[in-house]
Amino acid sequence: MNIIKRFHIPGLSISVIEGNLTFAKGYGMAEYPDEKATPETLYYTGSTTKSFTAASTLILIEESANSAQPSKLSTPISSLIREDFVLEDEYATTHVTLEDALSHRLGMPRHDLSYGGYNFTIRDIVRRLRYLPLSAELQTEWQYYNIMYVTISYVIETITKTWLGEFLRIRIWAPLCMHSTFFSLRDAQKSEVADGPKLARGYYWNNRTKEFIPQAFLDTPENSGAGNVISNVLDYAKYLRALIDMDTRILTKNSYRTLRQAKFLAPAPVGPLTLSGMYGLGWEVAIYRNAEVFSHGGSFALMDRVFKTPIEDRYNWVAKFDRDGRIAQELRNNATKRLYPDAPSSRNRLRPTLPLTSYTGTYTHPGYQNMTLTIVETYRERTDSFTKQLHADVLERTWKHTLDFKHITGDYFIAWADAPKDNPNALFEGNVFKSQFRINAEGKPYELGIAYEPKMDNDMIWFRRTM
Repeated sequence: MNIIKRFHIPGLSISVIEGNLTFAKGYGMAEYPDEKATPETLYYTGSTTKSFTAASTLILIEESANSAQPSKLSTPISSLIREDFVLEDEYATTHVTLEDALSHRLGMPRHDLSYGGYNFTIRDIVRRLRYLPLSAELQTEWQYYNIMYVTISYVIETITKTWLGEFLRIRIWAPLCMHSTFFSLRDAQKSEVADGPKLARGYYWNNRTKEFIPQAFLDTPENSGAGNVISNVLDYAKYLRALIDMDTRILTKNSYRTLRQAKFLAPAPVGPLTLSGMYGLGWEVAIYRNAEVFSHGGSFALMDRVFKTPIEDRYNWVAKFDRDGRIAQELRNNATKRLYPDAPSSRNRLRPTLPLTSYTGTYTHPGYQNMTLTIVETYRERTDSFTKQLHADVLERTWKHTLDFKHITGDYFIAWADAPKDNPNALFEGNVFKSQFRINAEGKPYELGIAYEPKMDNDMIWFRRTM
């Protein structure tokens, strides 16, 4: 309980499996003021969803083995969803495989802030891939993403003509009696109304006011196979036991070995884990002493969770889901120096080419959608005055955010990201991006560049002005 208080964690649930036994307990609160966390408490499980998506892919590969056109991990994605799947690079389009996508070796950065909005579907995400820049050659660099797991979801749904949530329920969750696992917020809430487990609420810890700020429940079907599962530690213990025992009701033993086989080097592990970090199919792979450790973390709606299992030695390890009101806060004090190390001092900086009002309007990018810039007044406590600056409410996205543009020099700015005022949280704390306007021969701004993707080495996403 001291850890909960120290790190401002509202509540968490833990399960430990040993042989046929499962030990589970909840700590703290699932929702203030009086709903305690229990082993049955439901949590958004974030990117641990990826393991289910990878397992589903292997199920389809097994079933196609005796067909006229059997699928393999080496099957190009374009051969399965040719009309929809196009990347900016023709070679990558025709050669990227199921295994490439599942092991994060496509050469594509996250692009998480590009998708979402009203009636946005996973097919929309797949069809917009052609407009999203790659940042490395195919199979040359490990870059974690969600967007290609969404693509795999679309592949599965196209082949099976079944919603992925229903496929998971029939092929994995029902056989394992995971009756408290869901693939949509609606289904989890319907279960709760019918006296099922309570869904924990995410909280944001406001360090200034020293209080937890409740967050709205997120409904993001477009996250699909990347991070859409809602479950509890009891159900996840059943899944871990199936993985350890290689339960053939789900996969063949050979497919289980394939699922956790390291496919690519990932960032090195930390803490007591040894050996270079590796990534399999929806699983991170490392070594602890003589035990092979398989794990995956995830964050969603201000909840964090991790589940781990060292398969070889069958140690007692934890399936842990913790909700904390804290997201790592990066200091912004050095943003200008870091992004513009050669920027002139405030005394020598150049004014923008045009009055700020000339930069307002709507800018569009075929992959990142629309963004409208306005002028807002902000209060500066240091000078006790108001100043005008460019501002954008980027709300038609899965990850809603705002941008405030701080002038650096000339037509160069820093875009400071933050959460919308009606849903304060720490998801965007410390997120700052280089930004630039381009002026055409008529003396009007026609493009806005924002370095949304760190993996692109400050290369920008260029939005074209439309009005």
